[in-house]
Amino acid sequence: ARATGVRLITSEESDEDGPSFVARLAGRSVERVRLVGLGTAGHEIRRTCHALFVSVDDAPPVSAAEIELPRWLREQAVSITAHRHGRIELLPTI
Repeated sequence: ARATGVRLITSEESDEDGPSFVARLAGRSVERVRLVGLGTAGHEIRRTCHALFVSVDDAPPVSAAEIELPRWLREQAVSITAHRHGRIELLPTI
């Protein structure tokens, strides 16, 4: 979270049950949820996330940054238009 600038909200099943977490989640602007050690509330949380159009990642965390970081970074696409007759457009300087 620190490396990517992601706002981190945590919950532990021992401190907060599934319905409480789902109610708290519904009241926030959340794009992705990482479920680690699902426990008994996993299905309810997953259903609610999908109903709220929130992406759910339940893959176990790994220590390899090249695998973990893409899960939290927003995707970007860059496209360059080249005319089909070979006339190359001037590209803006970045």
